[in-house]
Amino acid sequence: MVRLLDYASRPLDAQTVRAAGYDGVVRYLVNSPDRGLPNKRITPAEAASFTAAKMPIVSNWQRGKHDTADWRRGFGGGAEDATNALAWHRKCGGPEKRPIYFSVDEDVSLDTWNTLVLPYLNGAASVLGKDSVGVYGGQRSMWWAADDGFRWRWQTKAWSRYDANGNWNSGLPVQWVEGVNLRQERVDQDTVGGIGVDVNTTWSDDYGQWNHGANQGEIEMERGDWTGDPTWLADLLRLWGVPVWEDPDWKVRGHGDFRDIRGVIGHHTAGGGVNDWLIVRNGRPDLAGPLAQIVLEKDGTARLICVGIANHAGPGDGSAWAPKFTKREANFHTIGIEAVSKGTPPWDWTPVQLENYKRIVAAILWRINKDSSWFCGHREYNLVDGKIDPAGINLDQFRTEVQTKIDAGPAGAPKTDAIAKLREDGKHEWLGSRTHDEPQRRCPDGIGLFAHYQNGSIYWHPKVGAHAVSGEIMEFWSSVGWETSWLKYPVDEAQNVNGGVRQVFQGGDIYAKVGEQAWPAHGGIRSTWAATGAEEGPYGWPRSREQVDKDDLAVIYQRFEKDNIYWRMSDGAIAPLKYLEV
Repeated sequence: MVRLLDYASRPLDAQTVRAAGYDGVVRYLVNSPDRGLPNKRITPAEAASFTAAKMPIVSNWQRGKHDTADWRRGFGGGAEDATNALAWHRKCGGPEKRPIYFSVDEDVSLDTWNTLVLPYLNGAASVLGKDSVGVYGGQRSMWWAADDGFRWRWQTKAWSRYDANGNWNSGLPVQWVEGVNLRQERVDQDTVGGIGVDVNTTWSDDYGQWNHGANQGEIEMERGDWTGDPTWLADLLRLWGVPVWEDPDWKVRGHGDFRDIRGVIGHHTAGGGVNDWLIVRNGRPDLAGPLAQIVLEKDGTARLICVGIANHAGPGDGSAWAPKFTKREANFHTIGIEAVSKGTPPWDWTPVQLENYKRIVAAILWRINKDSSWFCGHREYNLVDGKIDPAGINLDQFRTEVQTKIDAGPAGAPKTDAIAKLREDGKHEWLGSRTHDEPQRRCPDGIGLFAHYQNGSIYWHPKVGAHAVSGEIMEFWSSVGWETSWLKYPVDEAQNVNGGVRQVFQGGDIYAKVGEQAWPAHGGIRSTWAATGAEEGPYGWPRSREQVDKDDLAVIYQRFEKDNIYWRMSDGAIAPLKYLEV
């Protein structure tokens, strides 16, 4: 779990937030001078501070409140606010395709939601795309946002004591909605750096943070036999595209240490509720917790409960898997997965839960170099106690699909026709004819795909989609190794900027001024440059790659049209600072 601050009085720097024990921030993209908050929005320098510290930033928009609430302005207001929000998000170095949350900062009725709030959000979506619009609000706003297809949701504790029938009950504890990405759990109770702050917790691996996936492509995972605790579980599941929630103490929890890990046993919780994981972590009156290493929620999230031994297997006498896992000591050799389900008809499995159940099992068996026969259900292992879990799943078919995933490897090496669709969308005729016979080719990572054409190429990856690359940008990208380089895959099409073009990649940007060679901008130097206005600012366009200062090997620098930017890894930007906003 990550703890994020939101605040409105003035900017804070990364060092102050980290020293107070917090991990990152949710920051406004607009000031509210009419509400006495003239310094509310994030500044480019503040953003550069958090980016350099590798601390997450989440973008949020809210100018008005109550009678001046932004959402009262309907579709047109949403489109206008989204346009301004995106401009400031970009100016501060916010990456493309990251969501911006829009605030519904009161307890609106369903009629108000449908007549004012929803049109406003749809207006924002007309600019950003629906996948990039988030919603902040109370319990009912979270319900309705989900019903209307908004993926990103940030729930405040305020207006969050409704029962299941929608009736307000102040005697209830806060009713957190399942599936939200962020929870605002402490409001007007804390101060950091001399200003009031609210405290938020994250409830999904991707909650809209700018730096999500920044290290995803850098996860390295060895394969082979393993003896000892599976400390690699979080990285492994993320490598395989499974959202992960890490219990704060999971890495120190367990009933002793594993021996050699041989396989996986699958279970269901028999409760089917949002708090089943607490029983798995804490245990039952008749059995001490933890009861499994992983809890699989209905939304497909893997909760990591413990890294050590869990009480999950029971006796295996008479089981076909006893020779693999032993009769009475399977807990020492198997990882247990408790999937949230009531375990009785009608079956309550969700599609994403079943998909990630197979993906998690495949990932673990892939990691320890085992085939799918090293997975069994609890009902197949513990015949002595007559176990029935995981109920409602054909385990032979399950193993067949797990084996397919093991054979494909991380992220499932998915098949897609996205490249062909992009080429034929009516906007990419300029690419010309394909220069090879195959419709597409596999990238060296075994996951991405590409196709070369007369005037450029299209690259696809499941995390970023399909995008064309051409011209000077393609020339530079290919010179450093295409997607195998630190730039990785393109995340958008090239965009016209003042006097040239820019294309965003997973690891940085490439800029090409008209008629000139393309150069990259990434990391701390890019953040510093962006804080001064990027190519429209006083530095102008990049003129080189990053280089090591021959007089100080701890310093790197990059040449721009009008000045250099220097960066010391331990200190950030060190010179010149005259253009930075402070």
